[in-house]
Amino acid sequence: AGPAIAGGRIFLSGDLGENEAVIALDGEGKVLWKARNGKSWKGPYPGARTTPTVDGGMVYHMNPHGRLAAFAAADGKEVWAVEVGRVFGSVPSTWAMAENVIVDGNAVLCAPGGTKGGIVALDKATGKTIWAASGIDQLPAYCSPIIFEHNGVRQYVTVMQNQVVSVDVRTGKLLWTHSHKTKGDQNVTMPIYTDGKVYASSGHGTGGRLLEIAPDSRSVKQLWVDTDQDNCHGGVILRDGLLFGHGCRLSGKGFVCVDLATGKVRWQGGSFY
Repeated sequence: AGPAIAGGRIFLSGDLGENEAVIALDGEGKVLWKARNGKSWKGPYPGARTTPTVDGGMVYHMNPHGRLAAFAAADGKEVWAVEVGRVFGSVPSTWAMAENVIVDGNAVLCAPGGTKGGIVALDKATGKTIWAASGIDQLPAYCSPIIFEHNGVRQYVTVMQNQVVSVDVRTGKLLWTHSHKTKGDQNVTMPIYTDGKVYASSGHGTGGRLLEIAPDSRSVKQLWVDTDQDNCHGGVILRDGLLFGHGCRLSGKGFVCVDLATGKVRWQGGSFY
């Protein structure tokens, strides 16, 4: 889990013994408050996964078991909590729930991947369900979402177990999906949106693909696939028409620069591993 900085404070998540916790620090590192958010994760790779999301004096956090809670940023008091697994019929994947939830307008959105709601929107003030998207037969796969507007349609896009998925933020209607399968259902890297197109990348040799959204947002067309930039985690940066990322540890490809327009590798070399 990474830190969130807002209003001169630093917000973290981590394990405190048997409990998962959200922690607030001041700018000098002094602990201002600690708030429990359910049990810590003891499965594969124990530890906190998700970065707190700060909005309008509130801190939102999903724990590894799927407990989504809202805390007052001032003092850490819990305002509401929803067990999204129980409510929407989902279970954590192998490495637990790892999504950084996103706030848009009056809603906090997440992808529990449940039979009663693959992607859901909750009222950010109360935690009550605004909508639950149906027709998404996908488990969560550790990816955090993006929200953007394409030709007047505001979309929530994420990568789930083996698909890139888009829903209408206002209604929860499923807009489009596209196959994106990877070894072990590990789709971790956040997608990128630019100029009517979505780029998704995953590790273990899957690589990245560029999808063009139809003008009516009802479908997508794949423009290209490149297996060299198979970013598993850590993220990809788009700058000046170029995609910069680090290849998966198992592929050993190191840093890779790909041309967004063509999918061709511009250069490759150097590695963290």
